[in-house]
Amino acid sequence: MYAKSFLRAYASALDLDIQHILNKYEVQTGQTHRSKGDHWEIEAEVVEEKLRSPNLLRRFVIPAAIVIALVVLVVKLAGRKEEKAEPPRPVDLKEQLLESKTPAPEEPAPQRGEPAEALLEPMELNIVANPTDSCWFELMTVSIVEQQPETTISRFTLPPGRARVFQATEEFLFIKVGNAGGFVMELNGSKLPTLGRKGKVLTNYRITRENLPRGKKD
Repeated sequence: MYAKSFLRAYASALDLDIQHILNKYEVQTGQTHRSKGDHWEIEAEVVEEKLRSPNLLRRFVIPAAIVIALVVLVVKLAGRKEEKAEPPRPVDLKEQLLESKTPAPEEPAPQRGEPAEALLEPMELNIVANPTDSCWFELMTVSIVEQQPETTISRFTLPPGRARVFQATEEFLFIKVGNAGGFVMELNGSKLPTLGRKGKVLTNYRITRENLPRGKKD
């Protein structure tokens, strides 16, 4: 089937008689026959066509085989290149947080009966859109729950004047903000500075206890 498809395309490109070429191919490969009752008999013209088959082999079949071999070789080489190229290892935020929270080896372990380290109070972030602006957010909150990092990603739009409140013990990561100057924020009751001008797209902005922006207390 593949050989005949190739011969059709090849004969059409050279403006040859397609059916004549296919007949020659069938004669050469012994496929031309006719039925007589329960017996199959090779047609008489097979003998004549087989005498000229080496010429057909040189003109059509051998070039076709070479083309197919080249295509297979190119596909194999491309597959090997893809196998060698390994994607970079993605950064695991949870592993980073666990490493940062792991105590140094030289620090003594707490003795029994001693009070456990007080859990950090969650930070509360209040986001309010300006009365005339609409803002789009992709926000990730990071908290430690039972000594394991827990992340939550929220994608939302604030219509003018609307507000949303989020809590986290570790950080707030603004993965993307559609209108940096179209809203105001409060963290634990303290106003935070504006992140940028109106219409500006902001990416990867972090709010943690360490880099907490200073604002005025209400």
